[in-house]
Formats: sequence, C-alpha cells, structure tokens
Amino acid sequence: MIKLVDNNGQVVSKGDKVRCFRGEEHTVQGFQAPRHAGSSGRVIVETSDGFRREFFPSVFNLKIEVNHEAQN
Repeated sequence: MIKLVDNNGQVVSKGDKVRCFRGEEHTVQGFQAPRHAGSSGRVIVETSDGFRREFFPSVFNLKIEVNHEAQN
C-alpha cells in the first residue's frame, strides 16, 4: 500500500489543502510513488492561481509511505 502522510502519520488525500515552507497554500491533486530506494517521489498540487505543479513531499512536510507486503 502506498499513501501520502503528514508528520503525524495522518493520510493526506486529493483535495486537501497543504502549505509549503513559504506559507503558500496549495491543493493536493495526487502523488507519484518513489521509483527507487533513493527517491522521495513527488506531490502533485494545484496552486492558488490554478497551475498544476510537482514538488518533493518535503516541501510540504509530507512523505510517501510504501509498505511492501510479503508474497507467499
């Protein structure tokens, strides 16, 4: 399971408002999971002026959790 979470472990979903380190508010549109172990993935947001942008999760104090379940 892959999920976007805040510093408290609460799930952040599409449509939620988040603030970047500069204090600007953006609306979450989705995220891209990390592609390899050294990657943090990307958060896709809509800016207040309607532009769609991608940022590292850390810009919003978020992280993408990837839980790999063992296959039998």
